[in-house]
Amino acid sequence: MRLAFLIAAFSISASLRAQDCTDFLLPQYETWAEMDVVYGTAERYNGTTATLAMNIFKPVGDENTQRPLLIMVHGGGFHEGNRNQMNELCQWYAARGYVAATISYRLGFHHVLAPVFPVDIHELVRAMYRGMQDCRGAIRFLKERADVDSADVNRVAVLGGSAGGFIALHTAYMDQPDEKPSSAGSLGPVLLSARPDLGPIEGTMNLNGWDTDVQAAVNIFGGMRDTSLITSPLDPPVYAYHQSQDPVVHCNRMKPYWALVPDANNPLVDGSCAIQAKTTMLNFPEQHAVFHIYDGNEHEVHDIELVDQEIAAFLNYHLCQVATSIEEEENSDAFTIFPNPTSGMLNIESNRPLQLVELYDMAGNLSKTFSFNQTDNVRIDTSGLPRGMYVARLWTDAGVYHQKIILR
Repeated sequence: MRLAFLIAAFSISASLRAQDCTDFLLPQYETWAEMDVVYGTAERYNGTTATLAMNIFKPVGDENTQRPLLIMVHGGGFHEGNRNQMNELCQWYAARGYVAATISYRLGFHHVLAPVFPVDIHELVRAMYRGMQDCRGAIRFLKERADVDSADVNRVAVLGGSAGGFIALHTAYMDQPDEKPSSAGSLGPVLLSARPDLGPIEGTMNLNGWDTDVQAAVNIFGGMRDTSLITSPLDPPVYAYHQSQDPVVHCNRMKPYWALVPDANNPLVDGSCAIQAKTTMLNFPEQHAVFHIYDGNEHEVHDIELVDQEIAAFLNYHLCQVATSIEEEENSDAFTIFPNPTSGMLNIESNRPLQLVELYDMAGNLSKTFSFNQTDNVRIDTSGLPRGMYVARLWTDAGVYHQKIILR
């Protein structure tokens, strides 16, 4: 019954507030997967050929022929890791109604002693560039088979963690041929191995006529070689999570492994704090640049459930489409809740007198109730509640409204 209430509440919210579709917030479907789907081959850093594959997860019973598409990219410092590391996360999003695919990409680069010691400053950039090309090849592959997966080619997002975050961000923002870094061009040989030009930013895999545009990017403690790639608030929206003193990829501009091997041949890169500064300078709309900077010093996510809920809300906002009617437009300004997310006080402004506000957690449990005497502006204290996503149920003289809120 609690789950049924939450689904009903989100459905009501979608019907009353066209700009806040909530179809893809809650896990509500069983899932199934196609494993080890080969999407192409490409030359590795040492001249050998890599066969690249993906695992594709889909919902069961959603009856949706236009599912949003989410591509996930694993981490591992560009030299290790496996697409299977993202299987569980793909299942979470397939259960929400997505087509979620976790991809392999070309790993490895020229190094000495250990992969944290690349032979020169170019090698990590070249590894990132190859991964971006592979990601774009995977996007074209998935768009071409959209009918098989019931995927919507116009609602695509890319998500990556650590090295995968670099790949996701460059896939989203390195969109002009002249943005190709000089490191990706032809370079002198190292360790008796040639370093040929890596080709165009789009790569050469699956050139089937489909573009590689994405509508949103999610970065989990990864970064960019340079935030100059972000040029306009019309660029894809971004969500980023980062710990402020991450020892592997700093939140600001530092070399990778800055706290571990600061003198290695690694290039300076921009973490999520630097990216946030750039989106602020460019006046990105609030919903298009969502950053969770946690005061910590680990290359980890401190609260996986909370960050997952934030990502789900971010992607839902940008990928969920609802037909707008006149009635929906009239109801869309029934109330305003801010700030959202919040860490304490929550303000509610309504054009109808409020009688009651109830907060439900994601299990459907009633967490707190606030009663009012027919007032249209209220301020409620949420500081005693656990962090996470909630449904606010607002009782007015004109009916009941619902809105998701996030407590930090």
